[in-house]
Amino acid sequence: QPHDTGALFGLCLALLADSKTDEALQIAQANLKEQPDEPELNTVMGEILCDRRDFSGAERYLEKGLNSGPRLTSHVHALLGKVYAETNRPQQAIAQLKLVLQNDTDGTLHYQIGRLYLQIGDRDSAKQAFDVTEQMKREGVSTAIIALH
Repeated sequence: QPHDTGALFGLCLALLADSKTDEALQIAQANLKEQPDEPELNTVMGEILCDRRDFSGAERYLEKGLNSGPRLTSHVHALLGKVYAETNRPQQAIAQLKLVLQNDTDGTLHYQIGRLYLQIGDRDSAKQAFDVTEQMKREGVSTAIIALH
């Protein structure tokens, strides 16, 4: 389906998962020429550029990706947090990550926000974030142990 946005989105994600970033980029770019405001294609383009460490280039795509609906929006906020962190805007990064902390399943987002809090000198908030990270790690190990029994 050459014009099925969902299929193109899935194809790009599959290519990214297989480390075929260049192919994913070509597909996303070609389809964004036809549909420049399509949120899912903008989201995947932003993710591709983040994967390539082109954080400045990713930002405009991710901002358009915020309109992608609830299933992708939290992912877009996390990616924007990464973009802002990597482009030396820790306050904006913190604001984005705060929006998705409830979706953190392994402590990664809490760890990232903790590092950002340290960067701006907020040691108390950093400690709280790192404590949550450690707790999530312990709970993850406990869950894995229980699953093995």
